[in-house]
Formats: sequence, structure tokens, C-alpha cells
Amino acid sequence: MSPAEAQALAGKETANAESGFARWLARADDRLNPILVKEVRQALRGRYFRNLFWLTVVLATGIGVFMIFIANVNGDVDELGPNFFTATFGVLSFAVHTFVPFWAFQSMGAEWEENTYDLLVISDLRPRQMVLGKVLAATVQGLLYYSAFTPFLVSTFLMGGVDILAIAVLIGLSLLASITLSFVAVAFSTLGKTKIVRAGLAMLLAGALLPMSFGAIGFGTLLVQESSVLRDPDFLLGLAFFATALPLVSLFACAIGCARLAHEEENRSTLLRILTSTITLVTLGWSVYVYGFLFRGDAEWLAALTSIGIVASSAAYLFFVTEAEPFGRRVAQQVPRSTGLALLALPWLPGGARGVALIVVHGVLAVLVTAALALPLGDPEVVAFVAVFQLYAFAIFGLPSGIAAFGIRSLRGRTAVRVLIPLGVGLAAFLPALVGFVADHGDWMRFEHPFNPVYVLACVASQRWEDATGGLVVLGATVLFALIANTKRVARAVAETQRCAQARREREARHAARDAEPSAGPSAELGAGGASDAATER
Repeated sequence: MSPAEAQALAGKETANAESGFARWLARADDRLNPILVKEVRQALRGRYFRNLFWLTVVLATGIGVFMIFIANVNGDVDELGPNFFTATFGVLSFAVHTFVPFWAFQSMGAEWEENTYDLLVISDLRPRQMVLGKVLAATVQGLLYYSAFTPFLVSTFLMGGVDILAIAVLIGLSLLASITLSFVAVAFSTLGKTKIVRAGLAMLLAGALLPMSFGAIGFGTLLVQESSVLRDPDFLLGLAFFATALPLVSLFACAIGCARLAHEEENRSTLLRILTSTITLVTLGWSVYVYGFLFRGDAEWLAALTSIGIVASSAAYLFFVTEAEPFGRRVAQQVPRSTGLALLALPWLPGGARGVALIVVHGVLAVLVTAALALPLGDPEVVAFVAVFQLYAFAIFGLPSGIAAFGIRSLRGRTAVRVLIPLGVGLAAFLPALVGFVADHGDWMRFEHPFNPVYVLACVASQRWEDATGGLVVLGATVLFALIANTKRVARAVAETQRCAQARREREARHAARDAEPSAGPSAELGAGGASDAATER
């Protein structure tokens, strides 16, 4: 091959590679979330981001110059690094933990205000693309803030008094928290489609984001001024808990937003149930690690972690047990074709009775894991505490929803039950205390009565069985009534799941038979073709 031919061949291969890369870029551009592209363009051109970005940058620069001037005047140059870092990170915290998530909230709400949500629904965009597009656009804005503020923060290491590891840890956790808050803000925005409701949600969100920013500033100040805590095992364990919780919260908020944007006939519950089970498994995994290996035999850690799992799942349980009982038309076609698999998947399928089954599955799993850990180490009281806590969860969510399932079918009625369940728990603890105040009963006035779940659990945890006896009797009676109220309900759910599985098998068998139906041969095809031609000619 001559040099000219080799050069031409190399040029051709380069052109093919470039064209292949161009095609890949074109496909990537087509697959790129169109919501992200639209939102980033609008955000960078809008006044909200543009004004706040320059305001925060100018404010941080002014504060930094002022602090340097004061340090030189007072001769406190040694304290300049930590003080400069705290001030700069404080401005950054308000930007990424308050302004950016609030923009995500407003961006989602603007779809209803500008009447563009209907256009998104009739398009090929899925709810997941809408939620991720909003959050990714907020993340891009957050990264712009970090790119502007990180040089200021890193420069404090050169000033002295600030550990570079503390800076890296703080920026990483701050970015993760900002993304999580954006997910929560978008999910929060999907809860209200009217202006009045969105205004109330906006005030609630702002009231929640501001303490988050102050908390981040306090944490950053502690981490910078006491960087030795990064060598403390307990502090590192707390960081690990925090870093584990944030992705779970993000996924859960994303699932809530997708469920709110999905069609009513879609399966809007299974993903949330799977994430709730994931939360239970993660908390049990941490229990195994902390109780079995890190702080071996420390019963308080095991009780606390299992309690956190139940409390974190309680908000989801409130919606699961009050869902509509029958399957939607699309959900009925998605039930596994195998009866065994359908029954195994039953707790994670939509429906109020199946939500009660999910609570039972989680409770049994938690008790079994706790027993396998605690009994060999001689801590049966921990098993009793976890079992009582799980029974309270079943009674609190199972009894009201089981009673309501006999007559309530409308969305308004189910919403009322969702409000009455936590309200009933509060009244059960408060009303006896009020009676004790009227009757001058000291223990009941201090909320130490058998109707207060917190008091009964505290007695069980401290092994004060005599004080817990009345509460356990009340709990046993409530659990019994909950079982009676949900027996027929769960039986109907099991029967419906079996029917849907059988209907899917029959449907697939009909489709397979129709696809495998043999043809009549060439003569039949010719006859059919002739008949068709004759019909066309007539």
C-alpha cells in the first residue's frame, strides 16, 4: 500500500470515527432529558437565578474582604481561616439549601400556573423524566454555586486553621443534601395544583428549608473548628448514617413525585412499597452491624435503629393502608402470571389490604432479625420491645383502615381516614391525660397511662412490666380487633390477586394459540387471494 493510499485510508477511518461520534452525540441529545434542557435554559435566563447568584457572590466577596480587613487591624490573622470559611460557607448554604430547592418547587408549580402540565402529560414524557428533569436543572444551578464558592473555601486551608479533609467532607455532604432537598421540594410541589394550596406549601417549605441552612452552617462550623471529630468513631458512624439516609430520602421523594404525576390507572404504589421495604432492610442491616459487630451487645443501639425504621416508614404506611382496594385496569394486567409469584408479590401490589400485609411482613422480618441477634447475646427484652413496637404499628394502621374499608370508597373518605389515624393516636395519649388532670390523677397527668404508646414502650424497654401491663392489655385487645377487621379484607385481596394471575395466564395462552395457529397451505392462500381479488373487482 502506497503512502497516499494509507493516508487516505487513515483519513477515511477518522471520518468514520467522527461520524460515529456525531451519531452517538445525536442519540445522546435525543435521549437527554428535554425537561433538563428546557429548565436550565429558563433558569439561566430568568431573574431568580441570575439575581440571587450575583447577590450571593457579591455578598460572600464583601464579607470576605471585610473579615480580612478586620483580622489585619486586630491582629487575629490566626483565626482568619476558620472565620472566613464559616462566613463563606454560610452564604453558600443559604444558596444551595434554600434558594435552589425553592426554585425547584416553583419550577414544578409553574407547570400548573402556566397551563403547561397538560402538554407534558399528552407528550411522550414519563413522570420520572419530569421529576428528574426538574431536579437535575436544580443540581446544575447548585453546581454553579459550588464552582463559584469552592475556591473561596479551599483558600482557607492556605490561611491556616482549616483541615482540607474537613472541607472536602463538608462540600460533599452539602452537595448531597442540596440534591435531596431538591427532590423533596419537587415532590412537595406535586401535592398541590391550586394556587391556594401551593401558597401554603410554599410557606411550609420555606419554614423547613431555612432551619436546614442554619443546621448546615452549625455543622460546618463544628467540623472546621473541631476537625479532630473526623477521627472519632462515633462521629464517623453518624456521618455514615446521614450519608445513607440522604439517598433513600431522595429516592422516596422521587417516587412520590412520580406517583403524583402518573395517571390514576397506573401502578403508583409498588415503587413506594419497595422503597419502604428498602428502608426497613437498611435499618435492619445497620442494626446487625452496630449491635453485632461495632457495639456488640449494646441493646440501646438495636432498639433505636429498629424504631427509626418504623417511624420512617409510618408516613408511607398511612397511605398504603388507605388505598383503594380493587386493582386498576392497568395494574390488574401487571400481576405476575404465576399464582405463587403473585402471592409473594401481594404485599407490594396496590391496595389497602395489601398495605396491611406489607406492615405484617416488615414486622415479622424485624422480629426475626432482632431475635437472631439479641437472643444469643442474652437480650430478650430487646426482642420484646421490637415486637411490641411492631404490634403498635399494626394496630394503629390496621384497625382504623380495616373499619373504614367496610363503607368508605371515595377519595375524600380515604383522605379523612389518613387524617384521623395520626389524630387518633394523639387523642389517645392526650385525652386520658386531660381526664387525669380533672380527676387529679398524677400518673395520668404525666401521660403515664396505658393508652400512651410511648409510655408503654418506655416501660417495656426498661423492663417495668408491672407498669406496662395495662398498656399491653389495651394493645392486645386493639390487635385482636384489627385482625377481625382485616381478615375478610385481606382474603378478598388474596382472591383478587389469584384471579388476576389466572386471567393473565389465560390471556397469554390465547395469544400464544393465535400466534401458533397453522396456515392452511399455499392453495388456501391462493384461494383467499383470488377471493380477495374478486371482491375487490366487484
